[in-house]
Parts: sequence; C-alpha cells; structure tokens
Amino acid sequence: MANILWMDGDRTFISPFINRLELQGHTVKQAFTIREAEDLLADPKEALGAEGSWDLVLMDVMMSVKPDGNEDRRYSKEKTKAGQRTGVIFYESNRKRIAELGAVAAFLTMRNDREFKDELVDLGVPTDVIMHKMHLADTRDFARWVAALLN
Repeated sequence: MANILWMDGDRTFISPFINRLELQGHTVKQAFTIREAEDLLADPKEALGAEGSWDLVLMDVMMSVKPDGNEDRRYSKEKTKAGQRTGVIFYESNRKRIAELGAVAAFLTMRNDREFKDELVDLGVPTDVIMHKMHLADTRDFARWVAALLN
C-alpha cells in the first residue's frame, strides 16, 4: 500500500478521506502547515521508518501561511496572493524533491479558475492530477482517484 503525504490545513474536511485511505491500508500523514509539509518531505524516514518514502504528495492549493523564518520570504502574502496559490509555490519549491522520491504530486482545491490551473500546467503538471474538492466529495470517488494516481 502507499505512503501518502497530504498538505491541507482543513482537518475537518479531509478527515473522512483519510479514514477511507487508511481503511484501504494506506499510510497517510497530514501536514497542517507548510513547515510540517516541508519537514515531512525532506525526511520521510522520520515519519515512515527506515524503508519509508512518499508515493503520493497531495497538496491543497489554498493554504494560509503563518510566517516563521523561511516561510516569511518564500510564502509571502504577495507571492501566495493572500493564500490563494500557496500550494503552487510549495510545488515550485519542492518539485525536485518530490521527483527524487519518485512520488506522484497531485492537487486538490476549491478554486475553479483557469489561472492557477494554467500556472500548474506551465510547471509541467498534468491536468488529471488537479482536482476540485467537490468533484471528489464522495470518499469512494476520492479513493478511486487516488488509486488511479498511484497506478
């Protein structure tokens, strides 16, 4: 089964989805902040054990940032458009690491505009890994999407 890193600050919304994945045998670690996500991405063995690595990195596009240290510079209000593109900045900063791990990068968002999708496509992200959260509101649909991402 897969090891999944999920970067999303909304504990309540994603809890049923994490439960569904865990019932299927996946290991899911949630990062509620950018700092947590970067730490988990940098050292998956810390979270998963000596043989562990991430198979899938799920990123929320819109996340608020509480600047502390480097986050203040890289995830400023201006760069993230007040949190509207935090996941895009995170991916830009970490896509090399995600690729080194051999993990699939995927995006979940409540945004439905072309601007951010075009920005991700310009970064080489395939459109089938960018999904609106309400299109996957049923945990079964979400689990099928994750299975497709992992295959």
